Amino acid sequence: MNLDEHAMNLGRILGNLQSLESMLRMTIGTIDKSRRSANDFSALKVGDRVPADAVTNYDSLGPTIRFYNRLVPAEDRLDVGALVTLRDILAHGRIINVQPTLPLRLVKFGKEENGTVRVEAIVEMTQSWFAEQRQFVYRCVETVAAVNRRGSEKKATE
Repeated sequence: MNLDEHAMNLGRILGNLQSLESMLRMTIGTIDKSRRSANDFSALKVGDRVPADAVTNYDSLGPTIRFYNRLVPAEDRLDVGALVTLRDILAHGRIINVQPTLPLRLVKFGKEENGTVRVEAIVEMTQSWFAEQRQFVYRCVETVAAVNRRGSEKKATE
């Protein structure tokens, strides 16, 4: 793996995580009519105020997944811990390599307590790690997409 492939792999995972969160929010609105968005997102301008709903609320990824999991059958639930851990290490981890060589090492530190910080996660971003994470997130996207399709089909027949 070279640096371009590393960047492409990282971008694919981040893009899939963003797609997953958007799809989760839309699916919540499809299933729970009280949270359905009626906002015209194409007309938004900075400074506009819009009603809070499944798409616009300030919930982070963890609470969004937990809410989705309460709405769906067990077979369609997502692993909130694994998804949030992945997103957090990518968002808050630091690349720390002694030598400027691949694979890069990503380290996530916790909050400072009494002058020290806890090492919370270490990931060697190898080709196989990237492949596993991409496949995991993509399976989650596919699961939520299927739930959304079923919810949309059900809504169309009501």
